[in-house]
Amino acid sequence: MVPQKGYDFQGAIFFYLLHPLPNGACFAGVKADLGNMDLSHMRGVMLKVRREGENSRFKLILHHNGSAYPSYTSNFIAPKNEFIDVFLDFSSFLPFHWGRPVKYAHPLNTRNLTSLSFQIAGGVYDDFKQSGPGSLEIAWVQALS
Repeated sequence: MVPQKGYDFQGAIFFYLLHPLPNGACFAGVKADLGNMDLSHMRGVMLKVRREGENSRFKLILHHNGSAYPSYTSNFIAPKNEFIDVFLDFSSFLPFHWGRPVKYAHPLNTRNLTSLSFQIAGGVYDDFKQSGPGSLEIAWVQALS
């Protein structure tokens, strides 16, 4: 992740290179610590993003209660060369462990969010495959009520 600053602009660029195994297994990601953030009074997260490269499917991942597992994942598609606003309702964040859904997990505790990650994956368990270089430009991330 590289910070991007201008006179009246601040954002970040997530650069990646996906080099998958034959089954599509690969991922790249970046994680930020949130401390113990309480967003229980909010509905979800809004992102302003765009991409470079051919890969369009990304994930926003949240962790709660200081626990690494499971991770709570919501998928989104970023367009090429054009910024869009993407809203991810907290109810869209589903529990996963190593890319597979977790059936019996507590719901996401939005009273104690402890990390936020952006990730791109090759699609090992999905009906699509992604590979190669690219970037996700993140103008901003904000919680919405």
